Amino acid sequence: MRAVGALFLAFAVVALISLLSTRRLLAGLALVAIVIGFVTATRVFGVLVDGAASETVFKLIPELVLLPLSVVGIFVELGRQRRLKSAPTRDGLELRRIGRWGESHASGR
Repeated sequence: MRAVGALFLAFAVVALISLLSTRRLLAGLALVAIVIGFVTATRVFGVLVDGAASETVFKLIPELVLLPLSVVGIFVELGRQRRLKSAPTRDGLELRRIGRWGESHASGR
């Protein structure tokens, strides 16, 4: 059981690191959506096969909330990236944009 906890702790650290970088934000959101999607699907399958235990239903409710929120976050981030790519330039030069926490990115990278 400790190995499973360590695995989820590692996923949490990777997700936290991705939140600190605008370049890795989409990858972090995708990671959260994939992990929560598989965990939720497995838990729903368990409920269908074994029946609904109170602990399973208790854990299933936040997972069913987190999954659509992470998918919405993916679409919001894709829209943000699309808007940044189509941002106007001045005098034909690419403007530098400032990400969250002061990260500086060139528009072409």
